Amino acid sequence: MMQNDWIDCALEMKETMNHLGISQRKLAKMLNVSDVCISYFYRGITELSLNKYAEMLEIAFPDKVLERNQRILKYLRATPKNKKNRRIAMDYCTNYGDRDTALIIIETEKASPSKENQEYAEVYELILKYEDGKLNSTQWYNDLTKLRREIKSKYMILLIDILLCKAKYICDDCSTLFERMLILEKQLLEITDEYWKCSFQMRIKEGLAAIYLSDKQINETRLICDELLKLCADNPHLYMTKARALWLKAESYFFTDYEKARDLFERALSVLNRELNYEMSKKRELIVDTLSSLKIHWMKDLDSLPLKLNFEEEVFLAVKTGDSKKAIFLLKQYQEEGNELSAFLWYCWGLADEENSDVYIKRALELYEKKYDLFYIQFAKEQLEISKNSVK
Repeated sequence: MMQNDWIDCALEMKETMNHLGISQRKLAKMLNVSDVCISYFYRGITELSLNKYAEMLEIAFPDKVLERNQRILKYLRATPKNKKNRRIAMDYCTNYGDRDTALIIIETEKASPSKENQEYAEVYELILKYEDGKLNSTQWYNDLTKLRREIKSKYMILLIDILLCKAKYICDDCSTLFERMLILEKQLLEITDEYWKCSFQMRIKEGLAAIYLSDKQINETRLICDELLKLCADNPHLYMTKARALWLKAESYFFTDYEKARDLFERALSVLNRELNYEMSKKRELIVDTLSSLKIHWMKDLDSLPLKLNFEEEVFLAVKTGDSKKAIFLLKQYQEEGNELSAFLWYCWGLADEENSDVYIKRALELYEKKYDLFYIQFAKEQLEISKNSVK
């Protein structure tokens, strides 16, 4: 494909928008750009930034992930000298679930003549390695730390700092992360590029919402989730972020309001109710698992549970429906296979084994405290309180 073939992409997009009845002025408003910007793109005068082109694809093909991916790759091939577009593409495709497209771009940019693009490729390759399960959280943290010492790109240093907070949250406690995340948020004031500022802002706010939830700061969690949802309303391509915000907000009602939590989980699932790619499928599975836990905890809508439950939910359901023998059998088998029990599984064992209940529940409590998860520690605390009252 020749360098000026991006004009073909522009003409195809113009034809598609005309077919959809979306005028140049309306499209400019939807993309938050000037009419002149769209006019120059349609007429083959100036290229469009990759993120705006991708947003156009979201409007044109909202439920066709593969179609959008193919057109993004075509546009990049048609604009070989635009290094900035390739940097945006790596972030855009990694951030919003277009994993296969991201891998293709990353492999290309690892051999880029631009040293900066090579650095971007290294960072996004590490992100995908972790998300694919090729690195555990500790390995990921160590690799990110090493890479941070080697790169010079200002934006990638900031991104790694955000990712290090995420890795720390996953593999350790989050009690020290508030201050660090707030410092990173202040650094966004120095960023002038609209796309990168929004991308980093989303990552930081998602991280803060998760940390606030673990710290049992419920109002703060909901406030940040609402801020994220407002940003997503102005940027419809941020459906992955929207799903995450609804998911976290749903969790904040887990112990207090079944209907509200269930409705928010279902809204999160509906956001991902489109042609699924790899990352969207992973997110959807996790939301389904958490929604299943909610139903089992409250013992409501059990007839709507998936036929195949995740291991933790299978054990939880066995306990809550009175089949303690099955729960204990599953837990012992899981241990014999060399797996470590999570805080939640120790809690389940405590529910299943009345004789050793306090021992197992206290073990769950220790693990929740080690993780600094003050929200889900409520499982263990409530059960210990019930145990104390029954002794009285």
